[in-house]
Amino acid sequence: MELPSLTRQMSIGDRDFAQRLAEGQAVAAGGDVQHPAAGEGEPEWLSGPPPAGLEPVPEQTQQEDYNCGSDDDDYRKEELKKKYSDLNSKTYRMKELMTKQATMANQAGPDPYDLMEKMHDDVDAIEDDDEKTYSSQMYNAIYAQYESARKNEDLRNFLADVFGGLRDHYDTKEEKVAIKDEIKILTELYNEQEEEQMLAALAKKREDRKLALETKAAAKAKKLEARPPAKRAKSKE
Repeated sequence: MELPSLTRQMSIGDRDFAQRLAEGQAVAAGGDVQHPAAGEGEPEWLSGPPPAGLEPVPEQTQQEDYNCGSDDDDYRKEELKKKYSDLNSKTYRMKELMTKQATMANQAGPDPYDLMEKMHDDVDAIEDDDEKTYSSQMYNAIYAQYESARKNEDLRNFLADVFGGLRDHYDTKEEKVAIKDEIKILTELYNEQEEEQMLAALAKKREDRKLALETKAAAKAKKLEARPPAKRAKSKE
């Protein structure tokens, strides 16, 4: 996780969040729907009866089409015309950009708008009971954060880090415990086996030393027995 820059003060606040959150919870409790503010447009689904108790699906605001014609676009076009003056350079650059575009698409996570829309529909499909109220409250609370995070990079990064880390924590929690337990047991087994091997080696060393002493003593006794009687008697004096 990339730590926030120390050169500026982080801010995850949004002055409209408290009001948006309170309205969402009131909507969930009252079985009404919160419409977009005037001038913001309405999602297509609002053309019919609104789903009770839910904030709307967040609106998609990203412009997918690139429209030329503005002064900035004309300036950018002239820049690229100078930078990539022949067909080969243009072809190479387009291939490079398309490869990067495809890589980004492959590495991208799920679309947040699609996730919110699906959750909205799932909650709306719940029969009217306490569970629908609780789910509506949670969806509306997430909606309030979602709307604030769209305008606040610090908040987006914070929420992504917190909930991404939370998911990873619980996804790997059981495995981490299992790994820890297995390491503990294997360590105990290792220490026991190591101790057994050390004791066996020590016992063998002692036995070898005893056998060596007995062998030397037997050899010396045999050597003494092989001497003439007179010398044996003298050696005993």
